[in-house]
Amino acid sequence: GRPGTNMHVKSLVVFDGDLYAGVWEPDEGQAGRVYRYAGGTRWVDCGSPDKANAITGMAVYNGKLYAGSELYSGGGSSLPLSPNTNHGGRVYRYEGGTRWTDVGKVADVRSISGLAVFQGKLYAGTGTTGAWRETPRVRGMYRYDGEGQWTDCRCPVLRVVHLSVHNGNLFGMSYDDGKRSRFAVRFDQ
Repeated sequence: GRPGTNMHVKSLVVFDGDLYAGVWEPDEGQAGRVYRYAGGTRWVDCGSPDKANAITGMAVYNGKLYAGSELYSGGGSSLPLSPNTNHGGRVYRYEGGTRWTDVGKVADVRSISGLAVFQGKLYAGTGTTGAWRETPRVRGMYRYDGEGQWTDCRCPVLRVVHLSVHNGNLFGMSYDDGKRSRFAVRFDQ
């Protein structure tokens, strides 16, 4: 089945035994949403935590579902540019039904493209459409240190889009380091 009318499923996560999908809704008046799989071809709308057009990184942290928002243009995917140009860059905690709590803006970014839990902490990758062009001091990864507090991890690269834990290490995929277009980075804390 298709969650909503989305153009792109950006993220999947299992939370409390159910599958959740974060999607890109590019049309005028739409916003990224989260859906819970209900079997067969059915999806339950869990709401839109943000005005941005995509819900991207999702993770389960301290028994709660967290989701990041993104401004995704669509232009690099040979699609028309999205008329929804609301910036993302915020992370939300799911409270059930269609209710979400804003847990803060991550620096001056437009995108949270990846979330992962590593050594008991929630980390956010700042994604494909961050403010990195305008403010090069914004880095690729931040750590959640409580409501509204995101700590710069001094990541050596920009635009960390996917995060995952493997063999006791946190890995991220980045689009740029000045020499290569795509590569994986292991983060040492």
